[in-house]
Amino acid sequence: LKSVRVCPPIFAPPLPAMAVPAPPSPVTIGVPIESSKSLEMEDLALGPMDGVKVPITRKEEVMAAVEAYQAKLGVQPWRDFVKVARPDFALARPRLEGNLTTFRGNYAVLSLVVVLASVILSPQCLLVIAALAVAWGVFARKNADENWKLSVGGVDLNARVRSSLMALVSGIILLYFEGHLFLSAIGFSAVVCAAHAVCHPAADQPAGEDEGDVIL
Repeated sequence: LKSVRVCPPIFAPPLPAMAVPAPPSPVTIGVPIESSKSLEMEDLALGPMDGVKVPITRKEEVMAAVEAYQAKLGVQPWRDFVKVARPDFALARPRLEGNLTTFRGNYAVLSLVVVLASVILSPQCLLVIAALAVAWGVFARKNADENWKLSVGGVDLNARVRSSLMALVSGIILLYFEGHLFLSAIGFSAVVCAAHAVCHPAADQPAGEDEGDVIL
């Protein structure tokens, strides 16, 4: 009989228990809904991180656009422009120099309003302007014609030169008939602007030094 060698059974070591990964928690991108709503309300009230109120109504949008355009032109807020104080001869020069620089845009607008008001209130000036407008209408239609030739001293003038000559003639006519009106309006505007500059607290003065006698 052959002997049969029985080998002991080989047992593999038990595998370590594997941990089951937990399901990933939902990731919130941005801010929660409640926080976003509160931030939207704050943005409506203050604006994007600068404390500037965001316009909501149509009127506020128009006012914001006007203020931005005025700031671009160098026009200061009119609520600051209307401040006046008692005139003081000792402060007249610093006030005049500081205010003419600070409110130059406001003075330009004020002068333009005075000139326009003088033109509107003068019937003769309106007639001259109407006649010039009719002349410009006829000239523009004639100048657009490529077959129209205009020569001065044997030299043909192109459309740009003819327009420049027409503008020069119009300016001479306007100054001849209404030059006194424009000079009067400009002179009155200069007096008003100088008086305001002397009576307005100088913008470049330290706080409290030139504001003791502020009336408005």
